[in-house]
Amino acid sequence: MRETTISFLLIIFSLYVLICALFYIFQDKFIFFPTKLNESFSNLKEYEKDEIIIKHKNISLHGWLLNPDKSNLILYYGGNGEEVSGNLDDFKIFEDYSILLLNYRGYGKSEGSPGQKELFSDALYTYDYILNKSESKINRIIVFGRSLGTGIAIYIASRRPVDGIILVTPYDSIKNLAKRYFPFLPVKLILKHPFDSMNYVENLNVPTLVLVAENDEVIPYENTKILIDKLGINCKSVIIKNSGHNDIQLFSSYWEEINSFLK
Repeated sequence: MRETTISFLLIIFSLYVLICALFYIFQDKFIFFPTKLNESFSNLKEYEKDEIIIKHKNISLHGWLLNPDKSNLILYYGGNGEEVSGNLDDFKIFEDYSILLLNYRGYGKSEGSPGQKELFSDALYTYDYILNKSESKINRIIVFGRSLGTGIAIYIASRRPVDGIILVTPYDSIKNLAKRYFPFLPVKLILKHPFDSMNYVENLNVPTLVLVAENDEVIPYENTKILIDKLGINCKSVIIKNSGHNDIQLFSSYWEEINSFLK
């Protein structure tokens, strides 16, 4: 009986180790969902003149720089399944800003593969690149992140001067989200891409707008609230009524809050 129990426990332990190993190996597929550029989008021809390619560490990053002659700048960081050309028409409303919409590695026509280290490094490099190449003196810089991109926006704000931060459906950390979704795994030990925003908000002292989806089915409000509380008095948070994680931008109040913040 004792030998049978030990054998059974060894089998359970082996299965657990196997599950942990598979999660470690395939975790990128849970975090990143690279989407290629849909060349059939009817609006792409209209923005050919705005296309930009930035070379970083032998990787070509492709995207668009709208209104390059403006003295205010928005740097946008999208979600984990977002190919940013889908924002081109929407972002035209920000007429007083240059807007950089750059696809992450592996997304759109950008080369390479995504990872926390790579996306942080690319974002720092493109910040410096755009400021150095700007056709006019940049007076105001806004970092604008959505979902996964909120972690990148916060990281940049902790490393470079910015005048404002916009966070749409943000999280405290991917590490904490993974613990919530996979409580049986030793997440802290095996997660390669923690995107721990809480490590970077300590000394942020700039106006911040947080837009929360009332019915967010991906990021629980508890994880967003932890971040909001840490951001403190400089943070204005707004719940967009009836919205979900993936359709928050379809509500007029979403754009009204962003425009009000920018003004």
